[in-house]
Amino acid sequence: MGRFRGAKQGGLALGVQFDGERVALAGLSAGPGAPRLLAAALVEESQGEEAVQARLRSAGLRRAPVTLCLAPGEYELVNMERPPVPEEELVEAVRWKVGDLLPWPVEEAVIDVFVIPGLDRHARAADWVFVVAARRHLIEDRLQRAEALGLRPRFVDIPEFALRNLDARLGNPQQSVAHLLVREQDSLLCVTRGDVLFFSRDIMHGAQDLAVPTQGELALANDAGEAIVLEVQRSLDYFDSHFGQPPVARLLVSPPGERLDGLRNALATGLGLAVEALDSQALAEDADARLLQAGLLDEPAMILALGAAMRGLPVAAEEAA
Repeated sequence: MGRFRGAKQGGLALGVQFDGERVALAGLSAGPGAPRLLAAALVEESQGEEAVQARLRSAGLRRAPVTLCLAPGEYELVNMERPPVPEEELVEAVRWKVGDLLPWPVEEAVIDVFVIPGLDRHARAADWVFVVAARRHLIEDRLQRAEALGLRPRFVDIPEFALRNLDARLGNPQQSVAHLLVREQDSLLCVTRGDVLFFSRDIMHGAQDLAVPTQGELALANDAGEAIVLEVQRSLDYFDSHFGQPPVARLLVSPPGERLDGLRNALATGLGLAVEALDSQALAEDADARLLQAGLLDEPAMILALGAAMRGLPVAAEEAA
């Protein structure tokens, strides 16, 4: 694929993520206003190409450009001081410098680099670049799996940018927003403002570590919830001290649903922030009610597929202009 990033111009868009033995599909129609959700589906990969293509045909998405979102753990995201080279030489300049930071040989890596625009030169992170690296054979495997289902990905994305795409459409583009995506075994925290990703952190606790409802109350199991609150607090403190941006004003937690009510309450109490469940209906304007009622947009893989589909769409400020 060469590079991880890309942009689409209007029309149709399809986001895809492999979730174990399932594939999450989220298809949009992108016009001058809010995008319309045309399809959301979790399909067993073993059902093959016909099952996937049938879903796309029924939604008119067979020709939609495809963005494939990697899963957490399938890539490395690191930051480092920017080498003093021109923009066109940046990727090659960091390739060998990043080698010591990767858990596998850099010769096996597909690498992309991005910078954080608009940072004050006095901010600690002003001279950093962020490097995304994935093993070439993993990228090739994911592309082959997609092609076996009749999909032809144009872009490869990562969850941090998928969440950024969602957050940019949900709030004030001048406001710093944190987003905590809670998966079964782990969680991902991102901090964004508008369409800029500033910071992310992996948290080694997930939904399986949290308690189940007991007598109508959702409490936190053992120390996992407290550990998540502590990691989020440390991350927000780090963001405040390194990026020179407005403090985070609110924290989104996904997926929505009662299962994470106890965690959201603990975060609100521990952080003193406005903590909200991700509003999947706000992201799915004009969607078929059956898609929302099925609860598909409450699946972490589907949330990331939807965010990947929104790659290149205008953010709230652009729509309002």
